[in-house]
Amino acid sequence: MLSADYIIGLVDGEGSFYVRLNSDIRRRNKVELKFSVKLRHQDKEILEQLKQFFDCGNIYLQKDNRPNHTDCYRFEVNNKEDIIQKIIPF
Repeated sequence: MLSADYIIGLVDGEGSFYVRLNSDIRRRNKVELKFSVKLRHQDKEILEQLKQFFDCGNIYLQKDNRPNHTDCYRFEVNNKEDIIQKIIPF
């Protein structure tokens, strides 16, 4: 299991928090939130432990066909309640 200190450093270096204000009146959510951490494919286990720690989110494969780049995995939380109740308080 990952320690809180490790997660803080990991998110500081590899994480991002995204806020989007949606002006499309057909969309239900006016404010969209996303928290994510992206790591190379060899480090997928770390993302699985991160998902277990926060007890939310999903892990996605991010293919990359650019020269000198490898595939990555991304841990992502899009659920507003999970971000508000689990990610932000941490």
